[in-house]
Amino acid sequence: MTKFITSVAALVVIAGLAGPVSAQERMPNAEKHIAALRSNCVSDYMSHCLGVNPTSGAAFQCLRRNVSTLSSGCQGAVKAVPTPKG
Repeated sequence: MTKFITSVAALVVIAGLAGPVSAQERMPNAEKHIAALRSNCVSDYMSHCLGVNPTSGAAFQCLRRNVSTLSSGCQGAVKAVPTPKG
């Protein structure tokens, strides 16, 4: 049962890391960045940002705020996402 709950939580995180559609449309290589975040940051989200709403883009902002404490793979994925303009 615990494995199932962890899997469901991971799927919620993965969905939330994608951020709003309008942000994806404006960001070059959005799919590549989303795939990197999904591959590298689920456990970091669970450790550092679990209480943050993953569907609003706040999950990524939490990862960005905590970048120095993330795993090296997640740090690379977060740092590769360009900072939004304006």
